Amino acid sequence: MSLFQAFAEYFTQIQLTNLVLTAVNDLTDSESKVSLAAAQLMSAVMKERIEEIVECILERLNSQLEPSTKEETLQAMSSLAGSNTHTVVPMLLNKPLPWDRTQLALWKAFGTQRETTINVLQLLMGILEKTYTREERKEMSFQPVAVACALCEMLSETICQEAVQELYPRLLLSVLCHLYWVIEQRSPQKMVVYTKEGSPGGKSKPFDPTGNFWFHMFLPSGIVKNCEPFILHRIVSHVRNLLYSSDDHQKVMARTFYVQLLWHSSVAKIIGQDFVGDLIRWIKEPNLIMKEIGLRGISNLALHPGNSEILQSLVPLLRDLLNNEVRVAVQAVKTLRNIIYHGQGEDTKVVFCNISRQLRPLINDVWV
Repeated sequence: MSLFQAFAEYFTQIQLTNLVLTAVNDLTDSESKVSLAAAQLMSAVMKERIEEIVECILERLNSQLEPSTKEETLQAMSSLAGSNTHTVVPMLLNKPLPWDRTQLALWKAFGTQRETTINVLQLLMGILEKTYTREERKEMSFQPVAVACALCEMLSETICQEAVQELYPRLLLSVLCHLYWVIEQRSPQKMVVYTKEGSPGGKSKPFDPTGNFWFHMFLPSGIVKNCEPFILHRIVSHVRNLLYSSDDHQKVMARTFYVQLLWHSSVAKIIGQDFVGDLIRWIKEPNLIMKEIGLRGISNLALHPGNSEILQSLVPLLRDLLNNEVRVAVQAVKTLRNIIYHGQGEDTKVVFCNISRQLRPLINDVWV
């Protein structure tokens, strides 16, 4: 390839792009010598002029191409992204939002080739998982927002959906952590960052990242109630390592998922009683969100037979929380309700009698 390197600087962008597209087509040639030569040529070109090639292909895609030619060009770019992920993907993410049809089509194409899909998804997840300092969090970074837009296109493809099965727990947590982060930002209301094509004859609908303020507890609840048990067990294995993360967003989301997983009987059998110590520790933290998360975990654990005795021993601690902040007191009432309602034996009646007077004025104000 030294011959190519000697003449590379004399190629125009168009000539270089044509050369690359030809080489991409030859990668699948039945003649092994031809495919090997094409691969070597591609490798040499990528080292020398990759950024120029990407820009030139983008220009070509924006021109009036025949549908078949455009599809071939998209697949060629997908191959480039698969083998040069750390160069191609950041270039595309840095394009101003909202993206046009060509850029959206590119991200969709990245979800059609398995190797490219895996490589690109891993890079995108890494961006979403990046931790930020407090100073960096004061201003909203657009790169994670661009990543979310890219994922929206990629995940619409069948091959990408299959690849996601391998990366599911990590991808799910990284996206939810990003959503939690976006909700916290003071982004301009109705800021258009993503435009999804509507039905023929209809208008495009802008995506508004500030329009839906889902409380962090409800998202995991819906996911846990609708996922297959084997997926939930994979999520358990992943979030277990993030329970004491130095990043607050990861920690909150991991703990929220972990306690909500206790709602599912198959998961509760595995991590139930061994996890009570962590729940108590979180309830005692000064952070109100952590108190709520710990209480939700105990409430979910109370749904399953066999935990009655150990949970009844926590009643004195829970009674003290009835005098806490309103949001904590509400969750404490719900937790006590589950312990009493699902409890077994005479001890449960004794517990109810001991706290009934304290609960009465609170129950009337709590949506059960």
